[in-house]
Amino acid sequence: MKIICFKCKEKMLKKILSESEKVILILESIDETVPYSNETLEKLYKIYRINSIDSIEELVAVYQDILNEKDNYDKVFAGEEHAVLAVGFFYSLLKKDFKYLELAIGTRDKRAMKEHFKNANLDFAKFKSSYSLEELKAGIGHGLTYPIVAKPACGMGSYNTEVLYNSKQLEKYFLNLNLNQVLHSDQIVLEEYIDGKEYHADMLWKNGECIFLSIFQDLVPRIEVMKKVNRNGSFLVRKELNPILYQEIEKKHISLINELKYFDGIMHTEFFVKDGKIYFSEIAKRNGGGAIVQAINVAFGIDLIEEWLNIELGKKLNLNIKHPSKIYCRLNFSPLKAEGIIKYVPTKEDYLSFPWIKHVEIFIKEGQKYSHSTAYIKSIYLVIEAEDEEDLIKKIDEVYEKYPIVI
Repeated sequence: MKIICFKCKEKMLKKILSESEKVILILESIDETVPYSNETLEKLYKIYRINSIDSIEELVAVYQDILNEKDNYDKVFAGEEHAVLAVGFFYSLLKKDFKYLELAIGTRDKRAMKEHFKNANLDFAKFKSSYSLEELKAGIGHGLTYPIVAKPACGMGSYNTEVLYNSKQLEKYFLNLNLNQVLHSDQIVLEEYIDGKEYHADMLWKNGECIFLSIFQDLVPRIEVMKKVNRNGSFLVRKELNPILYQEIEKKHISLINELKYFDGIMHTEFFVKDGKIYFSEIAKRNGGGAIVQAINVAFGIDLIEEWLNIELGKKLNLNIKHPSKIYCRLNFSPLKAEGIIKYVPTKEDYLSFPWIKHVEIFIKEGQKYSHSTAYIKSIYLVIEAEDEEDLIKKIDEVYEKYPIVI
């Protein structure tokens, strides 16, 4: 099998290389600090380093170079969410089939997602497809009742997303937008505000059957994370305690995969539950980020990425799924101060001194400039084991008190 990888990290590359005869890796300028071993790099057939995977000119140049080799590639993989559209575009060029780009758009653009929700007979928030500061100042209404949610139409939804209670706040939102072109489009979508509990589901599908499903509840709604950074995470909803929710989510996702015509692979969706009703928010044809994969590994004993690749590569699955008797939380442990120079970072050993911390990854270092609004700067990933939600909150607060990141 011959494979092209966009922004795939070392672990994912090793799996792909072990099952493939030829692998090409495409990276962009912001990947310069991503570590790769010499062993992995030497096994790659070719590496393309371009300025931005959002540049059609650069993608076409790489495509033409590959095309000139007159070799047929079987798969194109995205190593992270910011590569999904580039992969869809590239896949459609290689296979001469627009469906790959359509699927990528349908799982990245908020408006396209809602169209799929509608066609699958799923509930979702009312919305205004695109709205601007110029329209607001001209007195052109958006047709929604305050409070509303404003967010970029395409890209990472955790940033530049706010609840707004009147037109003055909406105007201020537009004036203070800090859009990163790597992460966001310039178009802004407005939605009705749903104040229910927020969840995410992470799934594996094979031949249209859900072979793995986990549901996590956010500690606070994603929209509040920038104001409550010590609650930036989610915890496992145990199936035996919430069987109806699992049944409903699986049933609704069957309608969704039939609408998407996506029957094999990995999926990450976000939804709200309010007064017993499920409202879909976002859908992604990828794994969830922010240590979701790591928490699933600790809780269920499976490697979500490896099993997804096994599905894609036609290999045997290793789904020996544990049934967790406790809850597990994935936490993006961040400085409480919004921005500045990092003066002190506790060690991995510090955090593992708590027996209930089961996984630690540290992405920051002392002397580094940090800002909550810089989406590409991850801080520290923790996976925490707890008896229940109350026990979990106590443990999170204990970690913040004993081993804070100092700015």
